[in-house]
Amino acid sequence: MAIQKFDQLNSMSSKWFSKMNVSEAEQKKRVKLSLDYCEIIILLLMMIEGSKSIEKSKAFAEERLKAVAEKYVGKNNIAYINDWSKKEAEKIVDVTIKHIDEEHGPDDFYEMPELGIRLPESEYWISEERGLLIGIECATTTANFDDMSKAVDKGKTRKTWITEADDRVRKTHDEVHGVEMPINQPFLVGNSYLLFPGDLTYDPEEKEVANCRCHAEYF
Repeated sequence: MAIQKFDQLNSMSSKWFSKMNVSEAEQKKRVKLSLDYCEIIILLLMMIEGSKSIEKSKAFAEERLKAVAEKYVGKNNIAYINDWSKKEAEKIVDVTIKHIDEEHGPDDFYEMPELGIRLPESEYWISEERGLLIGIECATTTANFDDMSKAVDKGKTRKTWITEADDRVRKTHDEVHGVEMPINQPFLVGNSYLLFPGDLTYDPEEKEVANCRCHAEYF
């Protein structure tokens, strides 16, 4: 990846996580984690575009995602990481192949104004920008899982869902803002169950985890 492009993606990730109601140190950790994932995803998207070998692509993604997650959360939580990396790899590959096989018109664009993203749909699904957005999503899941694991280790028993409380919060997430739950029970978010923001344990709808900026607090 060219240095100029890396700097651009780093700036976009920093802007994303700067809006989160977490410490500056935590924001920086999430930015780095998102870029580590982004590097993997960009390679994966190139692999899919070049060969469309589904099984090889999924195996590559699962192995690399797992390695980054283990480095961040440690190997004591290997069962969760194994499950998450498999689900995430399958999701990324399946969604990518589905969209690159579709026909896109000249007026079809993917837009995320808050990060300055506006790309033709025909380019977006294999773009570095999409690689970053997936990396951000993976970082959110990994960091939020790590938060819950540490809370359990410290003997905390309750949790609360926290949004960014702005006009970009989706309705289903706003409805669970401030909801308190036992630490081992999932939140009901829309029609999906999530142990924490970004969790894939119960196979949630994609709209409840994509581009999520929420986190949980524990006590």
